This record gives sequence, structure tokens and C-alpha cells, in this order.
Amino acid sequence: MSDHTILNKVSGNDIQMVIGNMSTVKELTHTMMDVPCKCGGYAKHQIGDVEHVIGSKKIIIKNVPHYYCEFCGTASYGTDVNVSDLLKEAYSKNLNEISYQ
Repeated sequence: MSDHTILNKVSGNDIQMVIGNMSTVKELTHTMMDVPCKCGGYAKHQIGDVEHVIGSKKIIIKNVPHYYCEFCGTASYGTDVNVSDLLKEAYSKNLNEISYQ
């Protein structure tokens, strides 16, 4: 059954409910791809390079999945992404870059 058929069977106040539910679905889709950032903006999920500074050393983790907020420039990670061990390895081996995978 198409959306058009469903809408033809709904009338009056029920149309408002359908439109309201479509709005909720759109908002849920937005929040599934983005996460709220501490600045109030939204961070988008992406895979790419993230720079970290440890002391005076800059270390870039290559090809890491992360969330990036274009508004404030903050990168954050999901709970399933562990970069601590990679940063320790890169720091101990005096590397400027290390790959996530």
C-alpha cells in the first residue's frame, strides 16, 4: 500500500496525526545520524582523521569513526571506539600518525 493510498483513507483530524508522526520520524532520523554536541549543535558521524595533542606532541589517528561538530570543531567517539591504546602506542613509538584499522 502506498503512502498516497494511506493518506486517502485518512481524513480530518487524523491527517494532522499522520503529518505529526511524519515529523517525528524525520526528527528520529536526524538524531540517529547526528548526536548532540556540548556546544548545543549537532555532531555528524563520519570516518576520517582526528588530531590529538599529548603534551607537545601531535598524533593523528587515521580512518577512525567519530562524530564531528562543524559548529565548534569538536571530535568525539562512540562507546565502541577505543583510541586510548592507539594513542599510547603512537606516543611510545614516537609516531606522528597511526591507523585505526
